[in-house]
Amino acid sequence: MKSILTLFFFLPPVLVSLLASTPTWAETISEHSHDQSSGGDIAIAPLAQETHAHSSRTIDELWVGIDQQSYLNRAHPPVGITDYTFLTGRMRTHSENHFINSAIDVGGSFATSIENYSFIEMPEAYFNWLNDEKTVEITLGRRRELWSTLDEDWGFGLWQPVNRFDALHPTEQGLSGVFASWGNDVVTLTGFASPLFIPEQGSTFVVSNGNFVTHNPWFSKPPSSVDLFPGRPTSRLNFELQYPSTGSVINQPSFGLLMQVGPKSRNSLGAYLRAAFIRKPRNQLTTPFETTYVLADNENYGDVVIYPRIEFQHLEALEFGYHTQTYSTGFSALRDEPENQGLPRDSNGDASRMSYQTLTTALYLSPYVEWRTFARESWGPRLRLMFLDTEGGATQ
Repeated sequence: MKSILTLFFFLPPVLVSLLASTPTWAETISEHSHDQSSGGDIAIAPLAQETHAHSSRTIDELWVGIDQQSYLNRAHPPVGITDYTFLTGRMRTHSENHFINSAIDVGGSFATSIENYSFIEMPEAYFNWLNDEKTVEITLGRRRELWSTLDEDWGFGLWQPVNRFDALHPTEQGLSGVFASWGNDVVTLTGFASPLFIPEQGSTFVVSNGNFVTHNPWFSKPPSSVDLFPGRPTSRLNFELQYPSTGSVINQPSFGLLMQVGPKSRNSLGAYLRAAFIRKPRNQLTTPFETTYVLADNENYGDVVIYPRIEFQHLEALEFGYHTQTYSTGFSALRDEPENQGLPRDSNGDASRMSYQTLTTALYLSPYVEWRTFARESWGPRLRLMFLDTEGGATQ
C-alpha cells in the first residue's frame, strides 16, 4: 500500500490583451523553470474568432513560442550541449454549426541544435453530429473525455494516452473511435467503440550498434554492461529491438461506457456523479526480453532481444463531488485490472527463455479539495489538496 499527499498551488500566466475588431488578439508571456533547464516563451495568438452567419461559430487559436533552455549541469548536460533553442507551436480550431461540429488540436516542438529532439502531437481531431433536441450526439475521431478525474489529476495515463516527450509538461491525448452520447440536463450516457489503438508517445530514441541512443533527457537507458561472474571482465550488453508491425499495434479493439449525473465539466456548478468502464489496450507497451550470454576467453557479452507487446486492461471508475463558485471537493476511485494475455514468446514461438513482468490488479483512491480566488476556475491562483492511496498494482 502506498499513500501520497500532494499540495498544488496554481498561478496563471500573465495575459496582456490587445483589443482589435475580429479576431481578438492576445500576447501571452510566460516564464518557467525546469529541474534541469530554464527558459521563456513568447506567444502571439488569435484567441477567439466568432462568425455568426448561418448560426455558426468558429473559434481559432494559434500559438507560437521560442524557448531558450540552459542546463544547470554545465559539465555533463544530458543532451550534450548546455544551451539550446526550442521552437514550439499549437493550433486549435473549433467550428460549431446547426447540427455538425468539428475540432482539431495539433502542436509540436523542434530543437534547433539537437538531432532527433522533436515531436508532433494531435490530442483532438473529430467531427460530431447533434439532433434537433440536442439530446443525441455522435462523434467520429479523436476526442478527449473526462473519464476519471483521478487518472487526469495524477497523470497516470490509464484511460487516455499521454504525450510524455517532456516529462515536466505531459499532455493528455484523446481516444480514437466512435462516441455516441444520449442525455438531458441531468443524466448523460456515452458509449465508445473503436477498432484502432494509438499508444502513448514518449521519448524518441534509436538502437545503434547494440546501444540505445537518444538526446531526450527524460529517456532512461538500460545498462550497457553488467557484472555476472566474479573475477571475470564486465559483460557488455548488446540490445536489439524487434519492432512489431504497425498493423499489429493499431488494429486493437476498445469499448467503454460512461455515465454522468449532474455537471459534465469541472467548470459547472453543483453535485456530480460519474461512473465509467472500459476494456482497451494499455497505453504503454510492455517489454518482454530474451537474453543470451556468451562466455569467451577474452570477453563476455550478452545479447538482449526486446519484444514490445500490447497488454489489455479493464478499467472501472466511480467518483462524486460538488462544485461551487469558489471551491470544489470530491472523491474518486479507480480500479485497473490487467487482462491475462498468456506467456510472451520470441520470434520462434518459444516462451521458455523470455523474461517479463506480470501485472497485478491495482485500486486507487483519491479525495481532493480545491479553493479558487475567483469565481471562474481559469482566472487567478487556486489551491488544490489531493491524497492518493494505492492498493496492489505490484509487478512480479
